[in-house]
Amino acid sequence: MRHAAVRVLIAVATGISLSRLLPVPLWLVAVVVAVAAGLVRMTHGWSLYPAVAVAALLYAQARAPTAVDPRLYMVQQFVGVVESDPAAGRVQRAVVSLAAPWHGKVYLWSKDSTPGLKPGDVVRVYSPIQPLDDPRNPGVTDFNSILAARGFVGSASARASDVVLLARGKGPFILNRLIAPVRAYILRVLGRSLPGTEGELFVGILLGGSSGLPRSVQEQFRDSGISYALAVSGMHVSIVAGVLWMLLSLFGVRGWRRFWASTAWILLYLLLVGRSGAPVRAGLMACAMLLSVPTQRRVSTVASLCACSVLLLVFDPLAVFDAGAQLSFAAFLGIALVARPVEQLVRGLVQSRVARWVLGPAIVSIAAALSTAPLLLHHFYRVQLLAFVAGAVVVPLLGLAMPLGIVVLLANLVSHWLASIFAHTLGLVLLALLKLTMFMGSMGWAIWEPGRLPWLWVGWAYLLGLLALKLRRARARTGFAVLLLSGLAVVAWQGVLRKSSNSVTFLDPKRGDAILLEDSLGHKVLVDAGVNGPGVLRDYLSGRGIHTLDAVIVTHPDEDHYGGLLDLPARVRVRQLLVSTTESKDLDYQTLLARLRADGTDVVVVGKGARVSGLGFGFDFLWPDDATRLQYLSGRAPTNDMSLVASVTEGGFKMLLTGDLDNPDLLAGVAMRADLLKSPHHGSLKGNPEALYQRVQPSYVLVMGRYPTPARLERRFEGTAVNYFDTRVDGAVALRFESGRPTVQRFFKRLPLPGE
Repeated sequence: MRHAAVRVLIAVATGISLSRLLPVPLWLVAVVVAVAAGLVRMTHGWSLYPAVAVAALLYAQARAPTAVDPRLYMVQQFVGVVESDPAAGRVQRAVVSLAAPWHGKVYLWSKDSTPGLKPGDVVRVYSPIQPLDDPRNPGVTDFNSILAARGFVGSASARASDVVLLARGKGPFILNRLIAPVRAYILRVLGRSLPGTEGELFVGILLGGSSGLPRSVQEQFRDSGISYALAVSGMHVSIVAGVLWMLLSLFGVRGWRRFWASTAWILLYLLLVGRSGAPVRAGLMACAMLLSVPTQRRVSTVASLCACSVLLLVFDPLAVFDAGAQLSFAAFLGIALVARPVEQLVRGLVQSRVARWVLGPAIVSIAAALSTAPLLLHHFYRVQLLAFVAGAVVVPLLGLAMPLGIVVLLANLVSHWLASIFAHTLGLVLLALLKLTMFMGSMGWAIWEPGRLPWLWVGWAYLLGLLALKLRRARARTGFAVLLLSGLAVVAWQGVLRKSSNSVTFLDPKRGDAILLEDSLGHKVLVDAGVNGPGVLRDYLSGRGIHTLDAVIVTHPDEDHYGGLLDLPARVRVRQLLVSTTESKDLDYQTLLARLRADGTDVVVVGKGARVSGLGFGFDFLWPDDATRLQYLSGRAPTNDMSLVASVTEGGFKMLLTGDLDNPDLLAGVAMRADLLKSPHHGSLKGNPEALYQRVQPSYVLVMGRYPTPARLERRFEGTAVNYFDTRVDGAVALRFESGRPTVQRFFKRLPLPGE
């Protein structure tokens, strides 16, 4: 049964994974199933697994969200049912399920205050729906596809006065009458008993999510490698189930009554946390384990894990693509395959109870860290090498914090004074967890960021690990040696045969500019950094394994051009910073300059006539001149007039990078002929007159940070020989120089646009 469950899970996951690549007609499924049934005896049942994979492929395609009607983005109002309410004091965002004739879900953002929405409310919102437009860059998670797969079609922003309540209580009864009041009670009690960061931390631990925590704390959790504490997983479900199991045991409840009470408790918790993949699978696993007690049957952990995962994929096929679900499965499997046998061995060798109590969490933490490392490198491009040390402490702290929090919530039903006593103790535990997180997150040297690990190498790592568990067998040892040596050989030959070339990548930071230039010798120059917040530049550099920038050019001190540098961790080194001015009333800009200088960065002011070479590309700065700089310093020139304008050459190809220069007349008399023009000021009307394009005569025009453009550039170049790109439409755009004209590569498909 154990191996059959594993094989079925592999077949189902394979079929669902292929569903995005291969459209399969119904007749082909019928043929495969018929052939598989006819070969059952001959293949000893193995022929059924391809049939299961094909059936899963067809099922996943049938469950895929339907295409969005483009007319949806033309409406000025919509009606829908609220699925989740914006929690008080947290992110002011609700999820609304659209009513006919439209379908799908919309994020509704509040511009001023929460309009008192509750799950089940039917609302009319006087606001247009914007398409999904998260940044799209190579090697960085595309949240547009993730949200689209979950049924989201866009987002809307409205004031409280623009949201009209039409009816209440139209959602599922149990969610409206039970789950919503319980969630509100939890948030209210914790907000009163544990104000501040500790309270928001426990909300994240109990219900999942980190949106209520300060951004700095979220980053520390990420860098410390213990962000799993804020994502409800099997550990959380096990603790919640264990609390009730022990309470029922204390009151003498046994047998089937204890099983059904525990199952109802687990179901309530799953509904509270949102029924996502990891907690649902953990809940099913917990129920399977609890069922073994009244039935007095032995449960195979691996078989139960695989069977529950198959059941989960039946309800939600897209869970196979979810990073959280993958990490939860890998951690649970690693603990089941590695931790349990090692822990049993330790118990036989170590007699001290204290040593066992210390070694137990450490072994579990090491097993979980090793089993999730390949997936962490693929999805998040990093591994905290000492995460297992923190995990050995975090697991006991969570095991103490969650029961204490449940006691606080139950005690508050009797007396707020009694609840405050337990809340004080809980606050100390959470404070210890925060201190540990801050300490581990500050250890930048322990974070390994080699870049994004491709799926092929993820599979190689897991196959190597499975063979390592069977090294007692001769075949396993042979397979392990062959796989290890072949992998090392591929790595070595990749380094020898890789053909390096110069390239320019125009990133999609959503707001602002961010351009990375790389030469064949490994030099990396960044021109602007985008806005601070979306994490685009940080994640892109991490995914590429880039830790040093030879030069950064900030065209002018506007937040959408330098802000991404504020988001970079301290371990990313900037050797030289070129700016048009160090003077600005922007405090964040001054903070950035001070931080970079303290880190040893050479800050240089450049302008018209300056030239930079030796970085694979030639940089000739055409603007600003000294007279404009004096006017800016005296307050008589705007910031955009101080934008660095650079002519960048690679061989015979010339690019004109214009920053936010909004007055091309300032460049009168300057030679501006170029093959590629980066549109000034994100396609602004004033900065993009026809005369500018007649002077430059570009073959390529590229807009960053805005769609549609005020200058209507997307219409101006229709039917012409000019290659036009907009990173808000096409995602990141890369130019690769190998010989002659560059090869242009778009990394993402064009998204639906309003009115199309």
